[in-house]
Amino acid sequence: MRTWFTAMLLVAFALFTSPAFSQDAQPGDAPSPMPTPVCKPGDTVVWANHRTMKYRLPGDPAFGQTKRGRYMCQSDADAAGYRMTKASKQQPGSMPPEPEPEPTGT
Repeated sequence: MRTWFTAMLLVAFALFTSPAFSQDAQPGDAPSPMPTPVCKPGDTVVWANHRTMKYRLPGDPAFGQTKRGRYMCQSDADAAGYRMTKASKQQPGSMPPEPEPEPTGT
């Protein structure tokens, strides 16, 4: 009986001193935000989903909201083989303007 009580006391001590019960993190606290990369001037930070190999631009409703993804520079995403989502292509200002055809002299 005494051994059982000592064992239970040790288990309780181990549980309540574990990091899961630390006072630093309170229930309901938001997780720390994911670091945003520093991109070259003119490069855009995108939200890249590594499972689908697609990325989203700022202004896309799902930017930074999907479960699997990370922030990265658009040039890095393009170089790694990621492609822009259709929803991001439809965002105003997401695609460079089409070049105007040169007038033909008649």
